[in-house]
Amino acid sequence: MIDLSLHILDVATNGFKAGATYVQIKIVEEENDIKIWITDNGCGMSKEVLSQVENPFYTSRTTRKVGLGIPLFKQTCLQTGGSFEITSKEKIGTTIYALMYTNHIDAIPLGDLAETIFVLMMNPYECDILADVTFKDENQKPFVIDTKEIKKILDGVPLSDNAIATWLKEYINEGLSK
Repeated sequence: MIDLSLHILDVATNGFKAGATYVQIKIVEEENDIKIWITDNGCGMSKEVLSQVENPFYTSRTTRKVGLGIPLFKQTCLQTGGSFEITSKEKIGTTIYALMYTNHIDAIPLGDLAETIFVLMMNPYECDILADVTFKDENQKPFVIDTKEIKKILDGVPLSDNAIATWLKEYINEGLSK
């Protein structure tokens, strides 16, 4: 993957497919690193699956024989001297923690985080998204957005409504602009 936002998109989408109704994405950008937590309340993984999920030649899908998303995300972090950890419990959910050192020559950019968050919020699975982003620039306010809260305010109007989707995209872009 060419940037971290695509890794975030991949992992969150795994949560949708695992039946999650809520996915939380927390990103903390510091002077020399980026920390990412992605947590879902999906079906979780058994110990056997958890022990295999970082193997690129393992996948739970029946349509192909490899699963590269998580192994590539892990490699992205480790190649900078960072770390990567997955915890999961069946019927509870999964959390991925990733640390990438941004001052390393092999670090990849964060990418278009605004577009990634917007696309995740437009998911067809009725899965709510909470995104919480803290930037290294202390002059930039942290950005938090939660579809649960937005849906309460909208009182039944779907996020996919053209006017709402347009506003949502602009709001996310403005909140994440540097």
